[in-house]
Order: sequence, then structure tokens, then C-alpha cells
Amino acid sequence: MTEVTVKNRGGKPFVKGDPRINREGRPPGSFSITEIIKKKLQELPKGERTKTYVVQLVEKILDKAIKDGDQPTQKMIWNYIDGLPKGTLDLTNRLVVTKEDEDNSNDAINKYLNGDTTDTTGE
Repeated sequence: MTEVTVKNRGGKPFVKGDPRINREGRPPGSFSITEIIKKKLQELPKGERTKTYVVQLVEKILDKAIKDGDQPTQKMIWNYIDGLPKGTLDLTNRLVVTKEDEDNSNDAINKYLNGDTTDTTGE
């Protein structure tokens, strides 16, 4: 049997009133790349009078998707607009053991492990 060890990082869970909680948010002087990009996208490029960077970016993306017919870009746009479809993943597996196999369950399990998943119960 394989033994699994979990690292103990020595941390304690936060509790109400815990002084370790940062109530003031990110420290002054730190920056967010996302915020910097958002601000830059709202600017007008040098020599441009009407189209901000974000307008130009959206136009290029739409051109690629529509004029060039780029399907991955079309799919990306669709996913951003509507969100990804919700899917489910079934992680269960069904092993059917007949009454005949009940006496010798090892044979039934070996059949299953060797790829014989035929349902012999008639269900």
C-alpha cells in the first residue's frame, strides 16, 4: 500500500477578528498588470483622434473572426458573450455481475478489467 503524506505548512485557519487579515487591501505602491492594461486600452494612440486602443483591438478581433472566417476566434467571441456551455462529467462506472458470476467474483472483475463490459443481465 502506498502511503500519502501531506505537507503541513504550519498555517492556522482564519477566525473572526484575526489580526492577520489584511483589511486595507493591496499595499500602496503595488500594481496590477490587469489595471495597467485596462487604463492603456482606454487611451488614444498617438496620431489617432477617435479610436482608442480597445476599439482598435475589438475591430481586429472581429475582422479576424468575420472577414477572415477564423473559427477559433469566432468560438472565443461566442464563449465570452454567452459563457461556456455547462457540461457534466460522469465519473461513475457500472460493473454488472450476474448471478452465475457471483460465486466467482474474481473472474467477473478480471473480465471487466480486461475490457469485457458486456451486460449479461438483460437490463
